[in-house]
Amino acid sequence: YQKVIFESFSREDNARVQKTEGSGLAMTITKCIVDNMGGSISVSSEQGAGSKFHVILDLAKAGEPESAAGLPDWSILVVDSDQRLCTNTVKTLGSMGLSANWCSSPQQAVELSQKDGGYQLILLGWELQGTNGIDAARSIRSALGEDCPDILLSACDHSGMEEKARDAGISGFVSKPLF
Repeated sequence: YQKVIFESFSREDNARVQKTEGSGLAMTITKCIVDNMGGSISVSSEQGAGSKFHVILDLAKAGEPESAAGLPDWSILVVDSDQRLCTNTVKTLGSMGLSANWCSSPQQAVELSQKDGGYQLILLGWELQGTNGIDAARSIRSALGEDCPDILLSACDHSGMEEKARDAGISGFVSKPLF
């Protein structure tokens, strides 16, 4: 069977394989990908011992990674009532080289913004404890005044609320899911 393993719709014809679903295209697709990359693929197999696939590709060595993909040295505050979303967002932003913290209410956002030396960006969720993102932005802007950082509102669908949001001081929108 090794002679035809890379052919379309080929499957070994034995009792064990006949019970397995599939079209016999996986190895064909794999070979096409390797061929398109200018490489080669081969197989050696022994009944009952398994199979070995050998792939040869000529790839250029990657250069040095870019640091933080050219992102600014910002500190970001994530405000959302969903703790898991907050911790995941902070972790993802951290992996991108950005400093991030989170809280679950607009009141905490004001306190942290005044205490921690400020943020360049506040990422507000739409649904917050007892309020929504637009009202939260108003209260944060009112409390922080001119020193208020840019505020982005994250929501699944922000169409229809853009004018109200911009009037409340929201700088822009991020659609969910965030990453």
